[in-house]
Amino acid sequence: MAKEKIPYGVYSRELREEAVRLVVESGFSAREVGREFGQTQGQDRLRYVVTSALVVTSANVDLVTKALGATEELLKEGVLLDGQREEGTANPRYIITTFNALRPQLLAEATKNARSTAQQFASDSGAKIGRIRSANQGMIQIFGTDGMDESAPYSPTSTPGKKIRVVSTFEFELR
Repeated sequence: MAKEKIPYGVYSRELREEAVRLVVESGFSAREVGREFGQTQGQDRLRYVVTSALVVTSANVDLVTKALGATEELLKEGVLLDGQREEGTANPRYIITTFNALRPQLLAEATKNARSTAQQFASDSGAKIGRIRSANQGMIQIFGTDGMDESAPYSPTSTPGKKIRVVSTFEFELR
């Protein structure tokens, strides 16, 4: 007997369970799959739209990328893939979770680059640089491999590869 398809956009327990099953079969653990609920008021003040979404949170970037390519199976099962959510698009968001561990290395590289640049300026003017008189860490920006700024929490252009830019100001003594 053929399985009856659920009309697109109609929420049901069966549809949610089917989506969870397909996500878990993709390789994610049940603990990595969560649910979010939302509610918006329609044009008519007495009409509300209630939404339910599955959210997969995983550190396995390769599996996320692989699963993204398999969304056709969800569509075949009648799962509506809505590209918009309250905080941004529903596309994968690749987030640097070890940023605080990277910060010392980033600042060390910024200091090294500043000293190298200062030495070049000093050399060109016949001077030598001394110690750092002052330093100021400015903005830190995160860019995707596509060059788009991903510093905001929910960037619609999130890519797995990141470039981090540290803006710092250093003042060196000259001798």
